[in-house]
Amino acid sequence: MNDLKDNLTCLIIDDSVEDVKLICKYAQCDQVDTAPTIKESIPFLINPILYDVIFIDHNLPDGDSFDLIKLIREKSTIVPIVVVTGLADYNLAIQTLRAGASGFLAKAELNGHTLQEVMKTVSEERKNVHRTLLKLTEIEN
Repeated sequence: MNDLKDNLTCLIIDDSVEDVKLICKYAQCDQVDTAPTIKESIPFLINPILYDVIFIDHNLPDGDSFDLIKLIREKSTIVPIVVVTGLADYNLAIQTLRAGASGFLAKAELNGHTLQEVMKTVSEERKNVHRTLLKLTEIEN
């Protein structure tokens, strides 16, 4: 995870080129890695903590967001995961949050306002994690 600078590093796992472009446009990440499938995302997920936020399309050609959430959470509990889906389904949103996602967005809601709100939350989470890590470092020293 980056330090407190405003430089954000994002991973977007989505098979829709249009949705990737939309997320890139509004999330305002400085560095973006993308993968259209779970298989192609694996090299990026060797160390998920390198990302400030990971966006995952729920329905991918080779699986769904639950597969990736589990994989990411096994390696990092702090990197924010936002599930993006064409299904505006309340039950699915609850399930993904229970599985370990930090947020859930229906693709119909993908716009500048909603993504800026998500990124504001991500930025605050990032600052809190950074503060906690600094405190732990101070305690150890």
